[in-house]
Amino acid sequence: MPYRRLVGVGPDGRMVIDDPDPALLAAHALLTTSAHGIGGEWFSTCLDRGFTRAGLTAGQAGYFFEEFLDIARWQKSGGLANAIAVINTTGGVMQLAIAAGARTAYCNGDAVLGMPRLLLGNGRFYLATRLSIQAGAPADAYVNVGAFGPGGAGSLAYVGYDGAFDAGHYSAGIRDAVNPIESVASTVALDIAWHTMEFWCNATNYYLSVDGETPVVLAPTNPPTINLFPWIDVSGGAGVGITVNVDKYLAVFPQAA
Repeated sequence: MPYRRLVGVGPDGRMVIDDPDPALLAAHALLTTSAHGIGGEWFSTCLDRGFTRAGLTAGQAGYFFEEFLDIARWQKSGGLANAIAVINTTGGVMQLAIAAGARTAYCNGDAVLGMPRLLLGNGRFYLATRLSIQAGAPADAYVNVGAFGPGGAGSLAYVGYDGAFDAGHYSAGIRDAVNPIESVASTVALDIAWHTMEFWCNATNYYLSVDGETPVVLAPTNPPTINLFPWIDVSGGAGVGITVNVDKYLAVFPQAA
């Protein structure tokens, strides 16, 4: 398969992917392995850091990784096909281009597309992405990469940009199905460069770090209590469009009992 999805842990404690063909892995520069058995410099770094930050071990965790060589698993109905495209089929980059006045374009994994549910409801998880906001982001736009409740439920966890919260910096946020989003801003200012964004919970607090900055702390009063699906959601401003490139998506989360 043209994507890399982590599906579990082998008997030796090393992670298992759904297509371990060495030739295919070499073609996509994934042979440099981490302590947990999966390669790629960005992936290895974030994966190992994710275990530590969420307080999980390989035997406790489930994993989902997407490098966007094929976006078919992310498409849903409602005009999404016109707003989403692969712009780099070698390295894997998904582009969401939202015209001025467009309300929302989203790609929401669900059971039909074979996406896993991320077990975020127990208070331990780690999300990481690599993205670039190519067009200027207006104050009424947002870029959310993270996880969302099944069946349209409002629970979510995101990392990215929310102009209504902070129009000058990247941010992360979380909410349950009823209450407003509770967010925290990064110290890293918004620009058009590529950034690695990490958002995690260690069962006590939630943390955001962009490009290795000292983590900023979020202590929400209403975090999700249900399991969520991988999710990317981009909304343009009323008068200015927005284009977002997403290069990587990684989630580390507890396995189901």
